[in-house]
Amino acid sequence: MKDKLKRILLVLLSAVLCMALPSCKKKEAPKDSAMVYKNVYITEAYYSYWISCHKYTFLKSFNNGMNNDDFWHTKANEEKTYSEFTTEYVMTDLKNRTVALWLFDEYGLKLSEQKLAEIKNDINEKIEYSGSREAMNKDLAKFGLNIDMLTEVYETNAKYDMLIDYLYGENGIEKPDDTERSEYFTDNYIAVKMMTVYSEDADAVEEKIEAGEDIDALISEYSKVDYSDYPNGIFMYKGDSASSNQSVKTAFSLDIGEHARVENAGSVNILIRCELPLYSMLSNDERELLDEEGFGDNLISEKKNAKFEALITDVKVNTDITDKYPIEKVSRNSYY
Repeated sequence: MKDKLKRILLVLLSAVLCMALPSCKKKEAPKDSAMVYKNVYITEAYYSYWISCHKYTFLKSFNNGMNNDDFWHTKANEEKTYSEFTTEYVMTDLKNRTVALWLFDEYGLKLSEQKLAEIKNDINEKIEYSGSREAMNKDLAKFGLNIDMLTEVYETNAKYDMLIDYLYGENGIEKPDDTERSEYFTDNYIAVKMMTVYSEDADAVEEKIEAGEDIDALISEYSKVDYSDYPNGIFMYKGDSASSNQSVKTAFSLDIGEHARVENAGSVNILIRCELPLYSMLSNDERELLDEEGFGDNLISEKKNAKFEALITDVKVNTDITDKYPIEKVSRNSYY
């Protein structure tokens, strides 16, 4: 659940223009700041905007876009309701991004003229679609914003993206190296060989497995699904161990050398837990497939979280302001 939530959430953050810039190094944070980190602060108006964006995303992803109290009071996991889980996520994510704005300045980064022009064009297109600046400002008012403030939002989003690329992108100064990739693979993945056989063949295949026959030969002979792209097995991420997919759940219940079956309509998945190879032994195709399935993103996310967790403890939250905007009550932002 946690990883799924993380994958679908929007990347949005900024401070409002009518106060000081979020990266301002001279002015003190205004009294209505929702969060403060050193010389970076997030105002009440922006906090309202931020949580409204997440509200739309959560409702669309987990409640078919419908907003009702029953959903927000439903358990998202054993410990928290959707309201509690979403609010906690927003708070943590916003703390991270507030720190990111400070780091953006500390590293001496600056948005390019091209990026600023792209943002300006985006804003102008939205003004044109709204019919006028007045009409757009009226619509933005329900989020506590105006056009200038929205421009600041988009610029801050761009700063966050630029920082992450600077740290972890293709030429990132903290891009994971081969040693980190190898350790992360060993610590966070399991390998499972799988074959999908006709139901009437399943008992015979399992008997052959127990008799010690070659697994790869059995897969080649009996599987009606081609698993040739997985010569070392299917690599499963431990973060997905609570998946609703029965084959994935079953795989994580096995010890190395054990096998089990998962019944389907007219077929059976037979899974055999095998030794996880060293990352250095994987082919280029296997590495590319891993990255397509989120390996690199998961590793970068872990590195980023570790870096930011050491900093966000110093973010000060003004609960007198944040408590005024329960996610159940704020407007949904599906456009801006």
